[in-house]
Amino acid sequence: MKRLFLSLIVLLFAAPTAIAADDAPHEHVFGEWYTVTAATCTALGEERRDCANCEEYETREIPLKEHTFGEWYTVTDATCTALGEERRDCANCDAFETRDIPMQEHAFGEWYTVTAATCTALGEERRDCANCDAFETRDIPMQEHAFGDWYTVTAATCTALGEERRDCANCDASETQEIPLKAHTFGDWETVTAPDCLHRGEAKRVCESCELEETMVLQMLGHSFVEDPYVAPTCTTAGRTQGEHCERCGAVLFPGPTTLKPLGHFLDEHGDCKVCGEHIKDLCPYCGKDHDGQLFGGLIAWLHSMLLRLRALFQG
Repeated sequence: MKRLFLSLIVLLFAAPTAIAADDAPHEHVFGEWYTVTAATCTALGEERRDCANCEEYETREIPLKEHTFGEWYTVTDATCTALGEERRDCANCDAFETRDIPMQEHAFGEWYTVTAATCTALGEERRDCANCDAFETRDIPMQEHAFGDWYTVTAATCTALGEERRDCANCDASETQEIPLKAHTFGDWETVTAPDCLHRGEAKRVCESCELEETMVLQMLGHSFVEDPYVAPTCTTAGRTQGEHCERCGAVLFPGPTTLKPLGHFLDEHGDCKVCGEHIKDLCPYCGKDHDGQLFGGLIAWLHSMLLRLRALFQG
């Protein structure tokens, strides 16, 4: 009985093991992919591969094909005011693509004047498109003023600027410019302070129009030396050595001439000067001397005169 019980236990454990061995999964052996539904440019396709050992299979999508577009053709022509449009169609479906055709440039004509320019305002000229109402404008530069000749408004003087002006013949515009100062109308130079050998002088002149004075320095003259010749002394007059002095101011060139004293008379026995020959005085007839200036000269002269009388008396 015990052995029977053990046999049943072994069978219970062995039976599930056999069943599991029969149900174990196997590895699929898939073949090549083949097309089930071909792809178009509007629908995905499908391809499949089957297992060689069972009925298992796999599928996957085939991507959409690209459209087979033809050449671009014009649907709407472009103009100078609107974009155009062109299109191309797919040869395999109703799909199509469009794109803009750029606007054309305006077909502008020649520029013509709308408003003529003047010397005070810009003018305007315009050109129009031949295909639409579009137009362009641009400024015409202002004309230059038509100025006349310059004329004097205010005359210039030697103290104030003048002004001259010219006017435009076509408008009220005018231009002014300064007239330079006139030169002063000076008279002759007049000496105010004369120069000398050692000092400057001054001269002035006066404008006849505005009385403006101009002064001028007169350079000092400097000495003008002339020669002083040698002067020999005489019996009665002094002499002088050679020298120089300024003929204008009398200044003597240093060290200057030396004064030579008079020589005095050299008298002979008759009282005549041996140098100049002038009869200076009568000498004493007794002794032939000049008693003037001698001590007791008058008494001596009287005594000598008495002696002469006595001599004459005895000789007579």
